[in-house]
Amino acid sequence: AWVKNSILTIQKSWTNSEVPVRLSAVLTDLDAAHTSMTGKNYSPSTKAELNKTYGDITDLLYAVNSYNHDAVDGIIAKDIEGKPLNKAEKIDYLKQAWPLMVEQINTLAKATKAFAERTDEAAYIKGDACHDGNVNVNDYDLVRSWILKAKSFESVVNELGEGAAYGGDMDEDKTFTVADMTRISNLIFRGSENGETTTLARATRSVEGDQITIAKQAEETTVFGKTVQIAVNVTNNASFTAGQFDVTLPAGMKLVGQELTGRSNGHEIFGSELSEGKYRILAATIENTAFVGHEGALVVLNVEVGSDYTGGTVEVNNAIFSDADGRSYVITRGIGDSTGETTGIDSITAPTMKERIFSIGGMVKKSVQKGINIIVSEDGTTRKVIKK
Repeated sequence: AWVKNSILTIQKSWTNSEVPVRLSAVLTDLDAAHTSMTGKNYSPSTKAELNKTYGDITDLLYAVNSYNHDAVDGIIAKDIEGKPLNKAEKIDYLKQAWPLMVEQINTLAKATKAFAERTDEAAYIKGDACHDGNVNVNDYDLVRSWILKAKSFESVVNELGEGAAYGGDMDEDKTFTVADMTRISNLIFRGSENGETTTLARATRSVEGDQITIAKQAEETTVFGKTVQIAVNVTNNASFTAGQFDVTLPAGMKLVGQELTGRSNGHEIFGSELSEGKYRILAATIENTAFVGHEGALVVLNVEVGSDYTGGTVEVNNAIFSDADGRSYVITRGIGDSTGETTGIDSITAPTMKERIFSIGGMVKKSVQKGINIIVSEDGTTRKVIKK
């Protein structure tokens, strides 16, 4: 009996000292994973989630330690998770407590490993909109597509996850604009998103004198209807490298194309229909070169005017431009008074066609062509015109 008791005493002593050793090993791994979060980027909700997980695992580890301290004396008042029991209970330390502690420590070790993996996979890299661990032209193109589709921050989170949304939102304003594209370009080619402090660089500016206006530049009426060219004029104090704006057309009008003027400096232009009659125009270059000059027509819109057009105003608003450092500039209206009103024109009229032109074979022609042309007047009379 004495020998048996001595063996049990030794076993209890070893077990009682072994538990803290195993707990310490898990806690070391847990703390290392938590420390690795320093310097990484997480969304606010993800960071809160990770910190909570860290706290929960830590509490459970300390609960096992307290359980070990009480159970070795054969009486426990709390369970292995630290929850109070209705009343104190007797427990066999080696037969009951030890197996429970081993199981719980193993469970917490697995949870710690999962936590460490989560700290890596949940982190995002600024500029990595694709959330693939790299910042390259694919991220630039993806953010551009979000802008053209008027994707909200929340919609990107829902579709692609927080890592993609926060990675693409370079200026951290939860809105995707050309400023985010500019900063991604800077990361790709210059190694940093901008040369300023975060607070200053994030500021959205509205500079006195910056203006955006539109004017009818030309129009052409053919048998196919009327096409109007509308110049979008931009006056800017800073050197803009990219820009975006929305165009709203009244019923009976349709945007059929857009082109850059001589102010382009290697820029590309893109257009997307956001909803019926509303379009988003975006001009940018991945090299972040500045538009030529500081005033004049920047974009020409080609607008088709149908016979069902009965009037209305062509409007441009939501104009946002960016400089080479990724700073946003909001141009609120044509005269720059920061009221947020739109700038527009309403001097366009519906097409009228007094004559129609046909080939000798009866095909409609846009204009008089070489050879024989049959011209039908509005009153139905016809005449033959031969162009050599």
